[in-house]
Amino acid sequence: MRVVVGGYLVACNTFATQPFTLDYFQRGTLTGESVLKFGRGESAISGFVDGARENGWEVVPAPFIIPGIMGTITKDAHEWAKEQILAALRSAGRVDGVFL
Repeated sequence: MRVVVGGYLVACNTFATQPFTLDYFQRGTLTGESVLKFGRGESAISGFVDGARENGWEVVPAPFIIPGIMGTITKDAHEWAKEQILAALRSAGRVDGVFL
């Protein structure tokens, strides 16, 4: 079994005046092994990765975009985040599942 693991976790507050811009998204993105180590033992990703590895599955990291909490997201920031995940899925080759 071969599974891609990544994510897109954003908390938006429409009362906040500062928008979530591309810069925040780029600074708040984990890639590679850092995705698989995120929240070691205390996150959904780490629980999934531990279980997958216990069952002999291959885990392929995709970006995990976690820029934090701010105002509404700019269109370019969202499009960039979406493309990061889609590019990782395209380059992963054949997979049996995706955990986002």
